[in-house]
Amino acid sequence: MQLGLYFSALDDNARAIAAFHKALVISPDYIPAIVHLSEQYLHPSAGQSFSLVKDASEARRGAVDLAAGMLSSFTRGVGWDVPEAWYLLAKAVGMQGRKERQRVCLTYALGLVEGQPIRDLRVALGYAL
Repeated sequence: MQLGLYFSALDDNARAIAAFHKALVISPDYIPAIVHLSEQYLHPSAGQSFSLVKDASEARRGAVDLAAGMLSSFTRGVGWDVPEAWYLLAKAVGMQGRKERQRVCLTYALGLVEGQPIRDLRVALGYAL
């Protein structure tokens, strides 16, 4: 995960994506890795990672579709309460031209942020149990 963030800071998207994929192999439901990987796919130069596709706009659409699919699945599962994931999903579906779905995702993300507790519920409940 840290290596992916390092490559992301250097604007080396291909290596960042590879590092985030490795983090997900180790822990498939690791929330930060999923969020940062999706962020990399939504980066303007993300289409360059798809070397088999010759058309740059098609590669870009592929990266956006991949991020949208990954985030859609994630927010229906363990990431239902992660506002960053909902925000990135809104960004991805907005790039796909699905404005109504974008509005719904942004509204849900805002609701999560407004109702966010001071301490993470997973941590707080662990102490109470």
